[in-house]
Order: sequence, then C-alpha cells, then structure tokens
Amino acid sequence: MTSLQKLLFRATASLLAVASSITSSCSLMVSGKQSVSITASEKDAAIYVDNAYVGHGQATTLLSKGKTHTITAIKGNRFASAPINYSISTTGILDAAGGILLLPALGFLSDGAWQLDTAQVYLQMP
Repeated sequence: MTSLQKLLFRATASLLAVASSITSSCSLMVSGKQSVSITASEKDAAIYVDNAYVGHGQATTLLSKGKTHTITAIKGNRFASAPINYSISTTGILDAAGGILLLPALGFLSDGAWQLDTAQVYLQMP
C-alpha cells in the first residue's frame, strides 16, 4: 500500500466510525414525550395520570415514553383505571441493530428509544 492509499483508508475508516456512532444513537434526537388522548365515559369524571389531575371527561397530555403510566377516572365513589405500558420503538430497534459494534446503549439512555403502547385511552365507568 502506498502512503496515499493508507491515508485514504484511515480517513475512510475514521469517517465510517464517526457516522456509525452518530447514527447508532438516533433515539437521543427523538422526543421523549408522546401525546395521549384520554376519554372517560362520564363527561364530568375527574381524570388523573399517575395521580396528577389532567382534566374532566376528556384530556390530552404529553407523557414520558420510557415508563408505565396509570390513567384513572373518578366520579363520586366510582372509578375506572387503565395502565399504559411501553415498548421499544422502531428508532430504538435501529439503534440496537446499527450500533452493535459501537455504542448502541447511548440511544437507550433517552426516552426516545421507547414508545407508549397506546395513544388513546377510553375509561368505561362502572
């Protein structure tokens, strides 16, 4: 190999390493929040997300994608509750697949690697 070929090889390898490390962490650049619409069967039921009040009857809120949430509707002594779970997102899968040799864990440090399992919740009051 000539000196020029060695230089080009090193430059190309360095460029590929930098590009791979950037693309293996795409989840860091994706929003960690997801919009969720919540509707209770009773229009005047109080709606709570993780014990925090968000509205009456119907509400839309942004929730962290990297954790499970509990949605509750309460009216008098009646209540309905539903969990919202989360799973790995397409971006998180791409981070894992594209970064096996580099640093795939970087993307998993953010909520952008995850998605909530539903974006709409209907709570049927008993």
